[in-house]
Amino acid sequence: MTTKNLTKELYFSKNDATSVREVHALFEKLLATTWVINIYRNQEPKEINLKDLGWRISYNNAKKAAGTCMWKMRNVGFGIQEAYAKEVQLSMHFLQQNLGEGKAFEWEEVIRHELAHAVDFELRKKSNHDRHWVAVANAMLSTGERTFTDNQIGDEKPSKYTLVCGSCGKESKKHRRPTRESACGKCCREHNGGRFSKEFVLDVIQNY
Repeated sequence: MTTKNLTKELYFSKNDATSVREVHALFEKLLATTWVINIYRNQEPKEINLKDLGWRISYNNAKKAAGTCMWKMRNVGFGIQEAYAKEVQLSMHFLQQNLGEGKAFEWEEVIRHELAHAVDFELRKKSNHDRHWVAVANAMLSTGERTFTDNQIGDEKPSKYTLVCGSCGKESKKHRRPTRESACGKCCREHNGGRFSKEFVLDVIQNY
């Protein structure tokens, strides 16, 4: 089996430097692209234009993920559901760090990766990282692999808060103080059937 050269039509090359403005322009351009997905046997290719289908692009300040694809579902009657609030987001927190390191190529992959989730959702009303999604991603010139490793996307700033479970000792980092009480999911699943329990409420420790 031959492997398709997925870099043939990419906009950025390895080690390219760029700017937030250029990345945003590419983000908008790819959102408005009509993708031709030809991955089904004995079926006509599917044409998907995310912008026409109500998808938006935006930015967040996420500290754990470079990109996110998200949507919500609501009932519209007669047992029918529709999707709304359909967005593909990039983390401005990481984007500003990595562009100065010649990571334009990797950020194009992030964009294509997340847009592939949106196209996958439009095709089958769900999306994960299974073989169907990989085929969609490949058709959109994404490798279907994770772009940044944990080390590459590790937050350079120490977290201001640490949430600690007094029962199992599990810790999680937070950059903002939680506004409401939360419990350890692991302990709640193991000891309380997944239901919230005051017994496993997390302690909030301020680090600085």
